Amino acid sequence: MKKNILKLVVVFVTFFITWTIMNTQPVQSWWMKTIFELSLGDKKEQLETFQYDHVTIHTDQPERITELFEPNLDGIDQLSSAWFEPASKDYPEVTVYAIEPNLVMNIMLRGANGMYISSSQIILLNMNLDDDRILHGYTHEYAHYRMFNYLKEVDVNHKEVPMWFHEGVAEAFGHRFAPLPFAESMDLWDVEAMFEKEATDRLTGGEYIMSQFLVEHFLYTKGDEAVHTVLSNLTKSSDLETVLEEQLNYTHTDLKSYLAAEDETVEDLMNRTEAEVGNEQFQAEVLAFHEKKQPYYYNAQLVTNIIFRMYESDEKWLEMAELSEYRMNYVQRDYFSYQLAADYAKKGGNQEKEAYYLAKAEEEKAKEESEQQ
Repeated sequence: MKKNILKLVVVFVTFFITWTIMNTQPVQSWWMKTIFELSLGDKKEQLETFQYDHVTIHTDQPERITELFEPNLDGIDQLSSAWFEPASKDYPEVTVYAIEPNLVMNIMLRGANGMYISSSQIILLNMNLDDDRILHGYTHEYAHYRMFNYLKEVDVNHKEVPMWFHEGVAEAFGHRFAPLPFAESMDLWDVEAMFEKEATDRLTGGEYIMSQFLVEHFLYTKGDEAVHTVLSNLTKSSDLETVLEEQLNYTHTDLKSYLAAEDETVEDLMNRTEAEVGNEQFQAEVLAFHEKKQPYYYNAQLVTNIIFRMYESDEKWLEMAELSEYRMNYVQRDYFSYQLAADYAKKGGNQEKEAYYLAKAEEEKAKEESEQQ
């Protein structure tokens, strides 16, 4: 009996020590890298390597990496410095595997475009995607890498920061380089559920968009320094909710109110449009609702349909051109949408805007032709 008890104690102690060692960051980093690199097998020797400052990229598609990344490197560096620059300006090296996923990578990604593994300073990037998603995937995960390490420097456990802020910042960062259409992920809109997510919980597609909309709202109302202001005021003894209230003057009640769909208000405006589209008071009411919800919000497509009708009624062609571009945040950008915006700019007599939209139209046309080949 005593021998059996002793064996159980030995097994338990051995398990506990092993588990503790395996969960220390250096060991976790080592075994994660080892497992992933072993899964690459001979393919690892066939990958080409790029070095950008503190980022090493191993890829099986070097031409795509060059075309997508190099024109954006300066912008990525400038924006990440503005949002995530700590006092030391010191970051660990990060390794990026930008490849078509193998079995292990597919299991780890679980359908995502990319993944940042903070314990190992590894970014996995799925190259089996279209160009916009690859660039968005990289910039999103790079933002995670910079933000995680900023929090580490100020001695804040990243698990103390709610998931909506982590993902909202990363999505907003990625949107500036490869804006993916919001409408694809706005199928479910549950504001309360999003705020209940902890830093270790996965978000749904709609919750990613809600998170981004909040961060975009901070940037729109408080300026480009909003993200850095929040991060630089987080401390070991503070929490995000307090920092948002003290630094940006937003309470949780404000945030939930901003994200609310307000379906009844929007439906009322839609029902009144036909009869009141030219009425100044009605127009002011619609524009006030739009401004309150800027820059992005759930019912924007319906509200901008009304504004489009208002501008058309008043022949405000330049405003129609700009609104056409804004609406492209919600649906897939394409040649015809930019061509239409160019036509409105031409009607408004703005040759500079017309040329801009025509150039964007040609970019989209070339992109569409390339994807069809």
